[in-house]
Amino acid sequence: MPRPSARIALTVAASLVPMLALAGSVFLNGVKIDGVTNTRFEKATVRIDAEGNVHIDAPGYAARVTTVTPTPATPAPATPPPAAP
Repeated sequence: MPRPSARIALTVAASLVPMLALAGSVFLNGVKIDGVTNTRFEKATVRIDAEGNVHIDAPGYAARVTTVTPTPATPAPATPPPAAP
């Protein structure tokens, strides 16, 4: 029989899975801003749609999508084969 603490941990983990599946995205004036933290919007309207997405309509604020292209890694020089004795 499992220990009570293990049973409690399993129950908590099982109850959180549906919440994660229902989590939506956050949009600012129609632009997806998932991952943005520590931000406050003044004079904004917030609505949550049926999918759980949070829409923030905030006149005077702008969000933009940027694409970051990683620079390709330079290949390491090939090591020469060991010299024959």
